[in-house]
Amino acid sequence: MTTKNTKEIRKNILEILYDLRHKFMVEVNELQENLVKRGFDLKEYELDQEIHYLDGKCFAEIKAEFMGKKFLNFHGVKITEDGIDLVEDPEEFGKMFTIKVNSFKDIQNSNINIQSPNVNQNIEISQNELTPEVKKLLEELKIAIEKKDKKQAFSVLSKLKDGAENVFWNIVSSGIYTWINTINK
Repeated sequence: MTTKNTKEIRKNILEILYDLRHKFMVEVNELQENLVKRGFDLKEYELDQEIHYLDGKCFAEIKAEFMGKKFLNFHGVKITEDGIDLVEDPEEFGKMFTIKVNSFKDIQNSNINIQSPNVNQNIEISQNELTPEVKKLLEELKIAIEKKDKKQAFSVLSKLKDGAENVFWNIVSSGIYTWINTINK
């Protein structure tokens, strides 16, 4: 498992526990079912490791431990007050579960929540995406924006969307981020 995956798994475990926080505990099999629905089909030892990590950080509490199994030797898990506070604070939750994104494919089907003026946005586009054609289109876009030529800017963005989707989405997301920060000041 990669660091990205372990952080994403922990984040999802906390979100599931938060959604089910009114129960005495979330049974292990219910937690596993919810994780599978979110695309995480974990082995017992992997889930056990992540739950113990969250328990050690006091974000979750293991309930009804028993003997006899090597992994998942407890009946359920409950989110703690600290875990609830963490999930309810988007800025802190984002800091705890920051994930480096190398391409748009890394974040497809993810919930992205930017609510902080302290968010540092670094867009990285792999060199193989920056073909001579894409570089030319980016230069055309820069000129169109400087001239405030909306028609040309939209034309170039349309070409990027069709030919360089990752570049297009990076431009759009950074524009939205900048705009949101401008109106929040």
